[in-house]
Amino acid sequence: MQPTSSSSHSLEARLERLESQVRRQRLTMLALLVGAVVAVSATRAISQNGTRELTVSTLNIVGSDGKLRAVLSGDARLNKDGGSLALVDNSGNVRLGLMASKSGGSVSIFDTNNQPTAMLGSTNDEGAVSLSSVRSKARVNVVVTPNVSGVMVAGSNGRENFVAGADERGGLAQFYDADGRLKAQMPVR
Repeated sequence: MQPTSSSSHSLEARLERLESQVRRQRLTMLALLVGAVVAVSATRAISQNGTRELTVSTLNIVGSDGKLRAVLSGDARLNKDGGSLALVDNSGNVRLGLMASKSGGSVSIFDTNNQPTAMLGSTNDEGAVSLSSVRSKARVNVVVTPNVSGVMVAGSNGRENFVAGADERGGLAQFYDADGRLKAQMPVR
């Protein structure tokens, strides 16, 4: 039994399509090979020149899941006074931030509500450390300036309960009740 003309025509059409696909695949493979050779050559030329520098205004680092994990930037839109670095959690919230300024810099650690709970900062000849609990309003601040240094402790209601400091006249400590009324001071001035 011989094939009918319609089935032989169908077979010829299929063979022509297959031949056309094979030609396209060969061209694609050739183009990929040429592209790979060019890429390897360019990489070798750069490494032989000793260039080990990458210049960008912002570098976004992503995890294997494609989510943003860190941003390193010199873009003035993010920090007009200098560079910045932000480390990001799985939900896209900044958890750690470093900022440079004209006269110093700061490091901030943020809670799940994007509120700073720990900060270290400096400007010119001054420095400060602050720890806080946003939920309870408790906080501790330590500040050093050229003229005075001090510590302030606030209770869970956010009011100062203890303040201690020193200046050119000496040290001073003050104790307050929960309503913010001064209860004791040493030395008495």
